[in-house]
Amino acid sequence: MRSKSISVSFDDETYQIAERLAKLSNISIPEMIKEMIKKKGHTSDHKISRGVKKISGILKTDKDYKSLRDMIIEERIDRYESLH
Repeated sequence: MRSKSISVSFDDETYQIAERLAKLSNISIPEMIKEMIKKKGHTSDHKISRGVKKISGILKTDKDYKSLRDMIIEERIDRYESLH
């Protein structure tokens, strides 16, 4: 994989925090930033749990997983709002 470099500017307070965090992690500030970006990128991936995978195919619907999930969330919100 090719590497690209960037220049990042911090104010004094932010730099001091970054420096302390890097020392605690025993890595350089650029390496720490790279790890944080990688972690943030992985959290945006939605993974389907084993339980959902087991029942997939049982429900006959033309909706995809995200549509079904949104529908369930809306139903829960409606139920919660009707309690108040």
